[in-house]
Amino acid sequence: MDIRDLISRLEKIETEARDKSEHGVEDSVGRLIEDLIEEDLENERVFAKEVSKYIDDKIENEIIARAIKNGTIAKG
Repeated sequence: MDIRDLISRLEKIETEARDKSEHGVEDSVGRLIEDLIEEDLENERVFAKEVSKYIDDKIENEIIARAIKNGTIAKG
């Protein structure tokens, strides 16, 4: 189950709680939804940062390897 499915199910529970005037449950589920979304966004930012770093490192290594191969820089 992915995060979207989980949030969708929680939103249904939140709506049912609202319809039954169970405000405590509604508030708790709402906070849980917000926490899940924030956690997912943070994980996405961390992942994007790691991917960017990996790509930068690969590009840098490729440039250095090509420069060494064609003699632009000396292998040290």
